[in-house]
Amino acid sequence: MDNNTPKEEVKSIHMPINKLSYSGLTQLLRNPLIFKLKQILGVYDSKMGVSAMIGRSGHEALKFYYGGNKDLPVPADIIERREEAIKVGMDYLNTVDDGWIKYGKTGSRESMLQDYHKTMRLYFEYEPTYRNITCCEERLEAEIKNHDGQVFPLPAVGVPDLINEYEEGKYEIVDAKFTKSFTNYTNDDGEPYEDYVKIIQAKFLDYLVKATKDIQATRVVFREIKRSINKDGSPQIRDYVIPLDHEPYDIIFTNLYADVVKFVSNPNSIYLPNLSDPFDGEQAGLLYAQGLLNADMSDIEVMHKVKDVALVSRKFVSSRLDKIENQYLAPEEKIKLRMAEFGIPIEPVETKVGASVTQYRFKVSAGISMNRFKKHKDDIARAIEAKTDIRILAPIPGTSLIGIEVPTADRKIIHLEKKHLTPKTLMLPIGVDIHGEVVRIALNEMPHLLIAGSTGSGKSILLHTIITALKKQMTPSQMEMVLIDPKRVELVAFKNIPHLKGKKIIYEYTGATKALATLVEEMERRYEVLEKQAVRDIGEYHKKISGGMPYIVVVIDEFADLMMQSKQTEKQKKGKGALKKIANKKFVEEFAKQEAKRGRQVNLEELDTTEDLAVDEMIIRLAQMARAVGIHMIIATQRPSVDVITGLIKANFPTRIALTTASHVDSEVIIGESGAEKLTGKGDMLLMHPGASGKQRLQGFLIK
Repeated sequence: MDNNTPKEEVKSIHMPINKLSYSGLTQLLRNPLIFKLKQILGVYDSKMGVSAMIGRSGHEALKFYYGGNKDLPVPADIIERREEAIKVGMDYLNTVDDGWIKYGKTGSRESMLQDYHKTMRLYFEYEPTYRNITCCEERLEAEIKNHDGQVFPLPAVGVPDLINEYEEGKYEIVDAKFTKSFTNYTNDDGEPYEDYVKIIQAKFLDYLVKATKDIQATRVVFREIKRSINKDGSPQIRDYVIPLDHEPYDIIFTNLYADVVKFVSNPNSIYLPNLSDPFDGEQAGLLYAQGLLNADMSDIEVMHKVKDVALVSRKFVSSRLDKIENQYLAPEEKIKLRMAEFGIPIEPVETKVGASVTQYRFKVSAGISMNRFKKHKDDIARAIEAKTDIRILAPIPGTSLIGIEVPTADRKIIHLEKKHLTPKTLMLPIGVDIHGEVVRIALNEMPHLLIAGSTGSGKSILLHTIITALKKQMTPSQMEMVLIDPKRVELVAFKNIPHLKGKKIIYEYTGATKALATLVEEMERRYEVLEKQAVRDIGEYHKKISGGMPYIVVVIDEFADLMMQSKQTEKQKKGKGALKKIANKKFVEEFAKQEAKRGRQVNLEELDTTEDLAVDEMIIRLAQMARAVGIHMIIATQRPSVDVITGLIKANFPTRIALTTASHVDSEVIIGESGAEKLTGKGDMLLMHPGASGKQRLQGFLIK
């Protein structure tokens, strides 16, 4: 002990034992009275069961086989060595008198020997391969330390079966278990089964090996040798592995060791019997009932030691990611380590690097609920030092994997090219997914599209991409467009395209309402045409009659402005008295001329009877009915508030795109959940489409 240690940190410790073994520790937990009998008084008069005897003899055999018995030379011939090893175990069994073996009602020495032979034959049939055994059945004793480097006042002692260097510089501690059945990987509820008996034994060996051999093992392998034959023909040896870099296991072990030391060193401790102990309960009950052994410490002579004892059960534990050797791990490995600290084992599967997003994919251990991952979103972000928000898919739609999406450091620009287009269709190239695949959706399958995104999100570029794709794919005779741009700047680039209905972009509110009213009337007229031709929709009409009914695509930018003006106008109308007509005569005449060019006559009197519908009412009416007659709408807004994007509008616009929104509320309005507010802008988007499961994350195109 350091002579400079302050006096207030030094205590006199009364110790009835001078070291603690793993078997002693578990004996204390299982039956304190038997612990006192065996570990303190040194009276070992308990019988051993057949399984324990086979285990003991098996260890003696393997100690010889792997060179742990320095007094017995190991034959070079593998067959001869195996036979000699089996004989060594047999010799051990023969040294134990039947009076010390608990055979049970049906057991016998003969059956025990047969089981031992069978067990060892099975072991050598499925013999594991060891790369470099550095220690075999060596007794180790050392003082062990807690997280603060303070020495526990009770040294540990133990005998690890094997220490194997399974890879260059990586060590494992192997403990052979001769058993009737394998340890379960999961419990009855499907949760991962954590065998705390094995966890404590693993950490006990870990600390002991570290203190005596200066070896930091990475895992403890409990190599279970099952002597009952598997009916499915599977191997008779199976490993139950405890990782040694799991911080919670360290805390559990050091806390337990500290509490055991406190209990043992306390002269007022009461050693009561565990009567339900399957191994020693009967003996403990008899000792206690007959008063053969006091339950307290009054009959024990204790040793006096002076140690620095500051047994604090809860201390700060640094993350494994703070260690220097883990600073340069790949992001997926850092995520794995961070989740392991929370008791959530995952394994990296693959990494998808998209244009704007990198998606890390992981397999999840059995029994882990998917909803646990979203709770640790901030912990994952901290692990990889993400500069922006991450997105978690738990699970990735259509898979059993979880996905963690992080903005790609070097964003790629994807230009819209000819190869992305599909001639003679209303197919819209929306963007590129994380696999690098172009996502295309037919507008007539949507059948309408709602787009929302704040300034800088890429909303305008997406609209330009859609319009450019449509005008290149469809001729003016196949498709007409109605462009409504209240802001006057977003769609001006398309003012001269031949597809433009009315030959101009509509900027004014009155022009927009008249155009929508005319579209409602055109929809109704087309239904009459379909009825006369006895067809259900425009597709069947085109099969029957070529030409004569082009598709109409309506694009409305900044739909919120249009809605606000509509509400103001409605208030004004209510003050002056509702108008009965909204169709402007000049607009109607222009529409009639366009129809006459196509060989259709329009009755102006009938056309001029459109009811005074509000903008949202006309939008909803078109959304509900216009699909069959080839009229489709694309509306975009910067402010997707609930008074603009109403429930009826959302119900009739099942296909929606959310670019970066100003808040999680806006995201929920558009796609029904938060997340869009975390997007990185510049075309990074979430697509919601009835034909796809979940929300697809895409990177939009840029027009050259």
